[in-house]
Amino acid sequence: MIDDIEAKKHLIRVARGDVAPDLVLKNCKLVNVITSEIYPSDISIAGRRIAGLATDIDPQCAPVLDCGGMYAVPGFADGHTHIESSLVAPAQLARVIVPRGTTTIFMDPHEVAAVLGMRGVRAFMDAVQSLPFRAYLQVPSRVPQAPNLESTGGELNINHLREILKWPETASLGEIDVTKVTGLQEEFLRRIAMYQSSGRIVNGCSAGVQGSDLNAYIAVGIADDHGCATPEEVINRLRLGMTTIQIRQSTSSKDLLRLLKVIDEYGLSSRRLSFCDDDKVIKDILEHGHMDENVRLAISAGLDPIEAIQMATINCAEHFHLEYEFGAIAAGRFADILLLEELDAFPPRYVLFEGNVVARDGVLLEAPPIHSYPSWFRASVCFPKSLSEEFLQRDLRISGSVAAARVIHTRDGDLRNKVVIEEVPVRGGYAIADPDAGINYLVVVNRYGTGDYATTTFVRGFDLRMGALASSIAHDHHNIVAIGASLKDIIFALRQVERRQGAQVAVRDGEVIAELPLPLAGLMSDAPYDEVITCTEALGRAAHDLGCNRNDPFMDMGFITLPTVPEVGVTDRGVVDALKQQFLTVLI
Repeated sequence: MIDDIEAKKHLIRVARGDVAPDLVLKNCKLVNVITSEIYPSDISIAGRRIAGLATDIDPQCAPVLDCGGMYAVPGFADGHTHIESSLVAPAQLARVIVPRGTTTIFMDPHEVAAVLGMRGVRAFMDAVQSLPFRAYLQVPSRVPQAPNLESTGGELNINHLREILKWPETASLGEIDVTKVTGLQEEFLRRIAMYQSSGRIVNGCSAGVQGSDLNAYIAVGIADDHGCATPEEVINRLRLGMTTIQIRQSTSSKDLLRLLKVIDEYGLSSRRLSFCDDDKVIKDILEHGHMDENVRLAISAGLDPIEAIQMATINCAEHFHLEYEFGAIAAGRFADILLLEELDAFPPRYVLFEGNVVARDGVLLEAPPIHSYPSWFRASVCFPKSLSEEFLQRDLRISGSVAAARVIHTRDGDLRNKVVIEEVPVRGGYAIADPDAGINYLVVVNRYGTGDYATTTFVRGFDLRMGALASSIAHDHHNIVAIGASLKDIIFALRQVERRQGAQVAVRDGEVIAELPLPLAGLMSDAPYDEVITCTEALGRAAHDLGCNRNDPFMDMGFITLPTVPEVGVTDRGVVDALKQQFLTVLI
């Protein structure tokens, strides 16, 4: 909606030529994502909106930006993101994504909600209000995600969700997992109905789900999915009635090139596809891009440039029923405009957000304002007092010289895992890790001071020969997760995270060898993004020195704890079968 009547009157007067525009872009090649055309045009801007398009706009006394034949493209939109996964505060994220062309995001602050509840979500939304991108809210739908299977510091019940529905930023109900639907959980069915009756869509994520469960999931009105891993999953969901598939290009899931094959192999229209990043660390964004990476990769794979741009703009806007607000260079829409020398040339020469030039040649022109967070936003880690090696070994007691254990097998850059029953050594009456054979400890400890909860299990794929890694980012409950060669190193690493009230650390022999403090809800740094990248690079080198050769071990470690992505997720309460939503024992 246009903000007020006076703004609407000004827009009409400028559109009619009765008064001068506030800015005119001359000599553009307009990329029209509505008609799939490119043609010469000028663009007049009134306040935050586009007033008109023509080849002969009279600027009168208005400022003029001569585009010299550059392409004018709508600002890009990220259809589903967790800002917290970038590791930086929103203001620092703006410094990186806005110069690359992203002007709209749909943020699901599930991570902050899990730690700090509704007041945390409100404080986080307040932090993005003055930034040069538009942030719509996908309301976290399931905090806690797995009730009775995990501990969280915050909760969002149906009364909280009813209150958040009144917030002006609210665009949708965030991703609902399949078990909430197939399990006929009335609390979640009410949430779905409440948001649908308000005209909002309901987002989904149904990785690995098929058959009757997928039918049931879509039948309740789940509108999209960003968890598809194959072209077959894409086409099946659309055939069953989903309206959009969001193609994810995240740090851990590089799905884009694989999923784009659905256009050629099945003849699918690209208008049912949009882009998102889901979870992407700041280093990855700086090195490879944000939505601009998705557009660039799609064009390089042979997709028509206009189609690639539609997937980053109008497709997303239409999906959220916001096509009259953003997503196209058209009268009445927000004046979010990218000026490009070529359609695959990034960063843009200019980025306009709501009628103002905010970035040029890859650089944000004004530093974002520093936001002051409440003190409670920085105090979120409180361990069980009984934390010790004996405490962590409670469920590993067994007689004999070897034990049969469920070992979690992981692969670099893949969110999904599988469980394999293997033999592990027994020492002193406890099953133990075998780092020489590639089996490490995986520990998750309650961070909220709400009980003596901790889980110790075994994992393959990290190959730590010594030391330990620990992090206060552990989706979606965000207790503290650690992987290591010994419990002694793990406990030392956990204590370092607690001392910093959130961090990622690498330790060896009682010494911190690399760290990234994360004081904002234990999820984000308050440092400049370049300092964060320096720290993450040091953490990567430290992990490598300890034996781990994964691309991003901390990102991958933070997803083994997710109790809704097959096969298992590890919480502070136990090892959870992601499909059956029940606990599994570590030892057989």
